[in-house]
Amino acid sequence: MAEKELLLAIAGYNLVRSVQMAAARKANLEPRRLSFSRVQAVVMTALPRLATITDAAEWEAEYQRVLRWAGQGKLPNRTRRRSYPRAVWGKGATFPKHKCKGPSSPNDEKGAK
Repeated sequence: MAEKELLLAIAGYNLVRSVQMAAARKANLEPRRLSFSRVQAVVMTALPRLATITDAAEWEAEYQRVLRWAGQGKLPNRTRRRSYPRAVWGKGATFPKHKCKGPSSPNDEKGAK
């Protein structure tokens, strides 16, 4: 069950990213300049309508409208660099290694009497 959910989540992510790529191409932008959340909202809103359209010309017109809506979700330009440095995670703690015990004698076995 979890495997199916993971596959569907990946498929949904890839669908949004492909719409983002197509919308960016249409708007002459880099794909990362578009908001993922905005494109995801546009896709989730338009998907039921696209699924019910049977005419190919009507579907293409609706898809072009979706790309235009997605292309409007442009992120603002950053005017200056961050005021704080990027945080870098530390190396982390090291755990003690297991100590090897010498070879066990036959009397150390659990079933010995």
